[in-house]
Amino acid sequence: MRRHRIGQFRLLLLSAFVLCVLCGCGLNIFNPNGPSGGSSENKVTSGANVVTKMVTYTPTPTIHPEPVDENPVADAQSIRPSFSGEPEAVWRFAVEAPIDKKLVEKETASASFKILWSENMLFVQVHVLDDTPDTSAEDASNQDSVWFFINESCEMPDKYGVGDAFYVVNRDGAVAFGTGASENQFLYCTYPDGEQGYYVEVGIPILTKTLMIESTIGFDVRVVNARDGKVRTKLQFADTSGYTEYTLGGVATLAFE
Repeated sequence: MRRHRIGQFRLLLLSAFVLCVLCGCGLNIFNPNGPSGGSSENKVTSGANVVTKMVTYTPTPTIHPEPVDENPVADAQSIRPSFSGEPEAVWRFAVEAPIDKKLVEKETASASFKILWSENMLFVQVHVLDDTPDTSAEDASNQDSVWFFINESCEMPDKYGVGDAFYVVNRDGAVAFGTGASENQFLYCTYPDGEQGYYVEVGIPILTKTLMIESTIGFDVRVVNARDGKVRTKLQFADTSGYTEYTLGGVATLAFE
């Protein structure tokens, strides 16, 4: 019985000695829930090995408010549209502006557009709500179509000159090249929005300047809705003259940021 008690005593002494050695070697034990009665912040003194996990995240993009006037702001994007003929996520972060000047209104229709850009290209997506498809007329002006007008100098001239152009894309994806158009560099696609309408996306080459922050160009867009080969609705973003294919005096100023 005595030997057993002595053995227990020695074991206690040995345990106490080992504990002292471990404390002297710098082993640190901390409460993951924080020191009692104090801050919940983990406190680790020197001597401990601390491993931190790498945390990654995706920044939330800044979405600018809709334009309050007729001079829209274009967002720069490092990823350009692919013109795949399908909806692309890149357009989600571009400003949307209504095309609501009514040149002809025999039926109700609506449309809007978004813009992205690179140094030498202007990318435009137009969304048209029109559930009565019609491209039966021979002339694009009497078909479901979207018209794009560019004035690179931003001087809004009475006549088309160098750096001025317009392009027409109908609902089915047929293209008409207007004055000053660059056929080889123009990009486009169309695709339906269910049974309610359609999208037109274009890449318009900028030929006389390099687009950069604080650049400006003249820009306008027109939407024609037809039925039975006749125009039923004609909407435009800025110019209400109805003659933008001949004069650029009424287009909007497009600013880049």
